[in-house]
Amino acid sequence: MLYQILNEYKKSGGAVSLDALSRKLGVEKSTLEGMLQTLVRQGKLREITVSSASCGGCHGGSCGGCGSHKILANMGKFYELVS
Repeated sequence: MLYQILNEYKKSGGAVSLDALSRKLGVEKSTLEGMLQTLVRQGKLREITVSSASCGGCHGGSCGGCGSHKILANMGKFYELVS
């Protein structure tokens, strides 16, 4: 199953939310989260923390009311492949 998870990340070419991966693989989020944490400990994935407070890339470092980071933060946890 860990190889399937890594394969989904390779196919996506970017970050994938826990919710989306759970639906795609048909695995409960709580079970999947344990597997993702194993891959994080192995250095194959990293967890992405998104919050409006940590915005540093859009609008010159100030979210400026766009709200995109707040939307992402409410979508749950994201993970990405470590290159």
